[in-house]
Amino acid sequence: MSAKISPAFESYLAAGGPNDKREAVVVYRAPVAEGPPVRGRLRELQKRLDDVKERAAAQQAVEQRVFAAYEKVGAQKSRGTGKPTMASIGGDTLPVATVDVTRATLQELAAQPDVLAIMPNQKIRLIQPRTVDYAQLGKQEINK
Repeated sequence: MSAKISPAFESYLAAGGPNDKREAVVVYRAPVAEGPPVRGRLRELQKRLDDVKERAAAQQAVEQRVFAAYEKVGAQKSRGTGKPTMASIGGDTLPVATVDVTRATLQELAAQPDVLAIMPNQKIRLIQPRTVDYAQLGKQEINK
């Protein structure tokens, strides 16, 4: 596998067939900003907002370039399952998107020069800490 592809894909794709689609999170290269971001007082908020909008527009061009090539290859390799679906995360303000991938198209996506990392979009669950009964622990220590 490519260094851009998370090792977690091995188990994520293991249960499915070669053409089963799975959702992946793709981090792509954001265009280099011209100059430092605008910071300052409330009177500069409009400048900051304009800066964010400008960066989002530049990022959208990179996203379209990356995924146009992937869409073409994905449609060829997915054997009748249609074009892979893609969706931006953060309303084009972040260089991150979700994409449908298969075993066959994962390597093609990683081959794109602007793609930095690909990881499975797995469900996140909260790990609840256990409550410790310190009184019970004290009794266990005394009984030893």
